[in-house]
Order: sequence, then structure tokens, then C-alpha cells
Amino acid sequence: MSAWALIPARGGSTGVPRKNVRMLGGLPLIAHTIKAAKDALGANVAVITDDDEIAEISAHYGAHVLREPKTTGKATLDEVVIRTIPQLRELGAQEDDALLTIQP
Repeated sequence: MSAWALIPARGGSTGVPRKNVRMLGGLPLIAHTIKAAKDALGANVAVITDDDEIAEISAHYGAHVLREPKTTGKATLDEVVIRTIPQLRELGAQEDDALLTIQP
């Protein structure tokens, strides 16, 4: 059994616009989350996003990128994770692997 960190990062934040790509301490916010997850779990880190810029940054920092269609922000985290399971399987995730979600 392995563990996977799933980081949901949509592009349409309403509270703090573009928060996932804003710079914090010299890095985009999403990069800090990816780095922390990779330190804990190695290669099993995936960012779920509907945004091209977040996808590009995430790939640059070594995360797998799972694409979602543009969203309204109304989907629950459970719904998003369930939709990504086939993509995780393509990356090697197994049925008994643990899935952890980390908010950026």
C-alpha cells in the first residue's frame, strides 16, 4: 500500500483571486504545498486543477497534474477525488492506496 497526496487547486478562487499562483517567500503558493507533500510522500503527489497556469507550475515542481474541467466551485472534494481515481490508476495508484488531500 502506498499513499498519494492530492492537492485540489482550482483557478477561480473568489476569496483571494489567483491565490495558488501568488508568490509567497519567493515561490508560488502551490509550490510550497507540492514541496511539503513531496518531502512526505516522494513521487506520489498530484495536483487536481482546471487552470493552465497552475498545471504548468505544478508540473515544474514535480507534481503529477490531473486535469478537471472548468468548475463553478460547487463540487465537493469527495466528488473531485472520485472523478480523478481513473487518472490516478493510470499513474500507478492501487485500489488499497491511501488518498490524502492537502489544501494549498
